[in-house]
Formats: sequence, structure tokens, C-alpha cells
Amino acid sequence: MKRIAVSVVLVAIVMLAFNGCPRAGSPVPEARPDPITEPWGVTGSRGGSIAVAVYVLPEHYRSWASNDIVVRNVLTAPIIRRSQATLAHEPGLASSYVIAPDAMSITVTLRPGLKWSDGTTLDANDVVFTATELYQNAAVVSAPIFHGAGGQESTWELIDSLTYRVSTPSPYAAIVDLASIPVAPEHVIRPILDSGASNVDAMWPATTGPEFVGCGPFRIYSPASGGQLVLERNPYYYETDSAGTALPYLDQITLIAGDPPDLLAAGTVEAGPLHWNQADAAPAGVTVHEIGLSPGLEFLTMNQNPIEGDGDKGLEEPAITWLQTKEFRQALAHLMNRSRIISEVYHGHAAPTYTPVHPDSPFYWTGASAASHEYSRTAAADLLDGLGWTDQDGNGIREDDEGNPITLTLRTNAGNEAREAIIGIFAEEAAAVGIEIIPAAIEIEALIERLLSSYDWELIVIGLTLPIDPYPLSGNTLLSSGSLHLSEPLQTSPRWEWEQTIDAAWEAAAGTTNAATRRAHYQTIQEVWIDECPSVYITAAKAYLGASPALGNVSPEYLHAFPGLGWEGIVSRIYLK
Repeated sequence: MKRIAVSVVLVAIVMLAFNGCPRAGSPVPEARPDPITEPWGVTGSRGGSIAVAVYVLPEHYRSWASNDIVVRNVLTAPIIRRSQATLAHEPGLASSYVIAPDAMSITVTLRPGLKWSDGTTLDANDVVFTATELYQNAAVVSAPIFHGAGGQESTWELIDSLTYRVSTPSPYAAIVDLASIPVAPEHVIRPILDSGASNVDAMWPATTGPEFVGCGPFRIYSPASGGQLVLERNPYYYETDSAGTALPYLDQITLIAGDPPDLLAAGTVEAGPLHWNQADAAPAGVTVHEIGLSPGLEFLTMNQNPIEGDGDKGLEEPAITWLQTKEFRQALAHLMNRSRIISEVYHGHAAPTYTPVHPDSPFYWTGASAASHEYSRTAAADLLDGLGWTDQDGNGIREDDEGNPITLTLRTNAGNEAREAIIGIFAEEAAAVGIEIIPAAIEIEALIERLLSSYDWELIVIGLTLPIDPYPLSGNTLLSSGSLHLSEPLQTSPRWEWEQTIDAAWEAAAGTTNAATRRAHYQTIQEVWIDECPSVYITAAKAYLGASPALGNVSPEYLHAFPGLGWEGIVSRIYLK
């Protein structure tokens, strides 16, 4: 079998008032596009500076080789973005976009008059250059990206100076996101690319100063130094508010790296990001905003991967029989005491989760909670009794119909206090109905080795970061062929009928951009997942933002925990009251 890649991402960030001054002599931009109707917030006033506490500064400013929020959302601007108010797609650098009825192409028209931060014209030539000569160039990126469905390469066509078309070989639900790459300046990068792809890969390190060229609301004022990075407003940024005032409102931002709570305690900054267990202890003068649920969801996954033949890797008997038994998995699901976990582990700063679609996603099935196997020791015991798996010798542990005591090891990564507490609670709940669960916290490397290589595990509590839209990233988890389909990864064909159903629903959702149709298929996936319990979703921690009350347009209704939609999503509209 192939290897499995598991990653867990936790990002926390925040804003605060800060004194600073813009660089003298900043050029005045040429005429801007027509004002954009203000989609949210209130009209603010221009001027002033803030500081933003971040855990780390970006290592470089190459948007085609980085997922860093500063690069993607502060120094660059999306072609098509998600609304901070509704999370729906809306034009950014684009003035409009049209999806073909067959969902196999999208035509995007950029706003006229767009400029790079050095005053050079930004147009569709830059977009097509970025896609074809950076993102799809294996000499520049380790694996060419921005493909269409099934990994097939997309085609990028220049229509005119403001218009381009992206086509895929088959219908592609994520075609809007595909067309909205972080665009790079051709006039800067092409000469460097012509001199050698390795030179492109070395561009714009963190120590680079104002020579960086972007199109976001801010640009580099001075190189990163001493754990700080100073940005100034980009005078060529395209966006205006409803009154025609050029955005961003602020003149300057200073990013300060370090553990934000420590910075708060030391008085280095006035506000900072707050972890769930720090939300009740914010310093005086800081307003704490709850901005949604963390994209990282914790879940209990169950190994159903059998050993098939010599040299195959997987789970041995009798555990494989237990975990391939639907009623047994359902019994374990009934033992997940989410309320207790939220109270004892997260002190109320979390919410229950039930499916592999994020609760804040527009594709989340609202009936998931009612359909779930709610916590009930009685229901769990009834299912086990129905299987005939009872405590035959009176020692407190049930045996299966072959007389094997039902004992399983539940692992998680050592050092993650929340997960270690979760597996302890689950073991206690299981013991109450005669299932012996042995909690085992092991080093993350050893845990990943079991998931990626040996497939020698029974139960694991781990977490994955979920996107707003399940497609295409979650396919690696949901599809039977996916490398993160942890119950049995990388199948050449689905073993179980329920996996066939999910695969079919996933492919149907992938072949349309109709939101209602996609939502119906994702509901099918979530219904089947809850019923079959290949994994049991547990909780998502609440995300918080601490901010000085002096900052305008900082409101929970416009802030989200998804990457790019926190402070960095509203930064162009933050102002000092």
C-alpha cells in the first residue's frame, strides 16, 4: 500500500492598536476602478497603524510556493474571494466570471485599471503566466498543481488583456477556486525564470525589502528583522468602500512574531490571539471575539484494513472482525461522551461534531446531530448484547462469540493534552459497558508510522483540518481510494457497499457547480458516514480573536476561523475609531 500523509494545522492570529508612520514619498496611484459596493461593515476613516501578533513570520513572499496567510491575503489579493459576510464566492480582482453550463470551463474578466504595488499594470497576461509557467511548471513547484478533476491538467487560455478562460477535461465542482490563483507579476518574474527555475525558487526571502511586488492591500515597508515585519498600505490597491474611499484604511501594519499570549502578558502588545483555554483570561482592555470553530476537527477512527495474503499489512484477528462489524462500531459511537469532553477537556470552549464536513461549511448537513448515535451507555450495551458479546466469565470484560475478551488499544499523539484526555475519558466510558480500551499516547512519528506504513493499529484519536468546501481536499479522506481514508486506504475498488455509496455521491457532487445538487450529495455522504461509523467525529475547539476595542469593523459576524478569513480577511477595512 502507499503511504498516508496526515497533517494537523493550528493557526491563531489577532490585531491591536499600534503607533507607526508610513514611508515618506509613497507614490500616488493612477485612477482606480469604479468603487465597489461595500458588502459589509461600516465606512471608516483613513490613517493610523496597528500591530498584529502572529506565531511566526512568513519565510518568504512567493505566493506560488506558500500557504502563509500574510502572503496570500495581505500581500496578494484573490481574483475571486469568499465574502467575509456570507462565505459565498464574490469577485475580487475579477469584475465578473461565468461558469459554462457543463461546469468544464470558467471565463473570468478582470477589473480594468488594476495595478501592481510598483504601479505596473496587472492584467490577464499575469494570470495565465502564473498558472502555466509557475503553478503547472514542475521545475518551479515540487508537484504541478491547479489541475482539474482526477488530477487532469487544466487549460488556461488568454482571451484578451482582461479576460482568460480555464477549462478542465471533465466537470469540476471547484472550478471557481481553480480559476482564482494567487496571481504573480510576470514583468518581475519572467526575466528571472528565463535565467533558471532555481532562481525563481530563491526569490523574495523574508529578508527582502520593498522590491517585493504584490497586489494586496499592503506591501513590504522594511525587511523582517528582530521578529517584526512592517507593512505599509499599497497605494495601488484596487478596492474602495461605498463612499469611494481608497482601501485599506490603515497606513501601516507591524507583524510581531512569538507566542501571542506571552506577548500579551509581557505588555509587548495590547492584544493577541487566544487559544480556547485562554479565552477566559484575556487581559483588561481586550475584547474577545468568538469567530467560529477551528478547522481542525478531532475524531476517533477505526481500522478495518485486513491482512490479505503474505506480505500484506493490516489488522489481525480478532480485532479486525470486531471493527468490521457495523453494530460494534455503532456501540463505540454511543460511548463518545461529547458533553463530558467539552466540559472537562475544553472547559466549554468547543462544540460537538458529527461528520467529515465542517459545521461552518455551507455543505454541512444540519440534521447530523439528530441522526448521530448519541451518547448512551444503554444503547451501546444493547448493541453489544445483540451481537451476543457478553461478559461470560464475570470479570467485567465482554467476550466475543469465540470467547476472545474484547480489548482494544486506543492511541493518540503524546503531548497533545486534549487528545490524551479524550482517550482517557473514552476508555472510562467503554469500561462501564464491558469493553476494555487501553489508552496509549505515543510519539507523533510512531503514530504516523502506523498510519503510513505498518497499518498496525486498532483505534486512534487524531485530527484533520477541513476546508469550507469539501471538494476537492476532503476526497482524500472520504473516497475509498483516498490515502487518508483511514479505515482502509488506497483501495483499488471499494470493499463495502457503504463505500460504494459514498464514492458515487462524491463523484456526482464533483460533476456539478449547482450548490443545491452538491448539498444533496454531501448530505448522502454524511448520512452514510454517521450510520456506518468508519470514524466518529468528536469536537472542534472554538476559535477566538482578541482585539483592542479601538479597532473598527472587527466583528464576529465578519470573522471566521478558516485560513484567510480571520483578521487577514478584514484587514483592508480595519480602521482606528
